[in-house]
Amino acid sequence: MGADIVRRFDGQFDSVLAIDARGIPIGTVVAVSSGRPLLLARKAGKLPGAVDSAAFALEYGEAVLEVQRADLDRAGRVLVVDDVLATGGTAAAALELVRRSVASLAGFAAIVELVHLGGRARLGPSSRVEAVLSLSQ
Repeated sequence: MGADIVRRFDGQFDSVLAIDARGIPIGTVVAVSSGRPLLLARKAGKLPGAVDSAAFALEYGEAVLEVQRADLDRAGRVLVVDDVLATGGTAAAALELVRRSVASLAGFAAIVELVHLGGRARLGPSSRVEAVLSLSQ
């Protein structure tokens, strides 16, 4: 599946931003397969050093996503990777973090997209989204 993501975005990204937690193993495969650096978007309090954070809503409350500022400032074109795109809350937080940096967004990749939950629409029409498998209910 990681090779499929690399093929879809071939030559269009400089680094991979993997979303905590299940996006990290997928992002690792994408980074290794493409020879690009792996960056991590983790839950609050998990990363050392200066971080930038973005809050997002969950079905049961709120959470915070953090990235190391210096990593994103050197990232170039960023491919955000996660396991599932559902409501788009986590992906939107990652997008906000990329937009606050000097990096640019190459796109979002997920293994599964739950189409009926509208996550793609939340990311906006200018964000490229690729899913290996799309499920509509």
